[in-house]
Order: sequence, then C-alpha cells, then structure tokens
Amino acid sequence: MLVSAIPGRLRVRHDALQFNQSANAVQSTLSELEGIQNLSLNTRTCSALIEYDPRVIDQAVISSKLAEFLPDQKRSEKPRTASWNKGRVSKRGMLACLGAALIMAVLDEEDAHIMFGIGFLGFLGLHLNVHSKRVLK
Repeated sequence: MLVSAIPGRLRVRHDALQFNQSANAVQSTLSELEGIQNLSLNTRTCSALIEYDPRVIDQAVISSKLAEFLPDQKRSEKPRTASWNKGRVSKRGMLACLGAALIMAVLDEEDAHIMFGIGFLGFLGLHLNVHSKRVLK
C-alpha cells in the first residue's frame, strides 16, 4: 500500500484506487483533514500522492484514515515458472537485431543485414502482439 514516505509526502498504491467511488471517498476524507496541502489521485495507475505539513498532521494519522477505505492487499505469491516474458524478449530481440543489422550495414554485409532486419521484423510482430490492446485502441 505505502510505496514511499518522506516527511511531508506520501505515495500510496492500491488496486481499489482504480475505481472512482473509492478514489472519491479517499479524496473527500483526506481533504477534510487539517494539514493536507495537496492530494493527487490517479485512477489509471491506482496511486495517490499526498502532500502534507508534518508539523500539523502525522503520517500515522493519514495511514489510519487510508486504512479505513483501502483494506490490506494480499499480494499473491505466484510460483516461479519457466515461462518467458514475451514483452521483455521482444524488446531485447528488437534491440539486438537492430544493432546487429546496423553493424552489418556498416561492414557492407548485405545478406547478414537483411537477415537481422527480418529478425527485427519478427520481434516487432511479437511486440505488437503483446501490446495489441493498446495499439488497437
């Protein structure tokens, strides 16, 4: 829940903040507290940035108010599997193929340049497949 905390500033992330109802409840409750200077909620990232005057209000008070609306999240411990991260593989593959294709172009190795270019296009296809929901919006 609490991502970072320095005197006068808290960053909180919680899955419930993606819903307007929860975000509005947190905003209305914290806005009423004396000492809260700024409150920024982002439903897309499920986060809240709370700026406060540490001489007026304590971090523990803010945390307890947040706990009223944001129950403890249990992070599920997923067993590690041998599955591969398609996004990471596609990005690293594109980068490696692009670098190799550029080197082959400088060395005037046309066949190798074409081969790495085709590899780049393959990894680009994988990348677009992974991110197709965002691309096709």
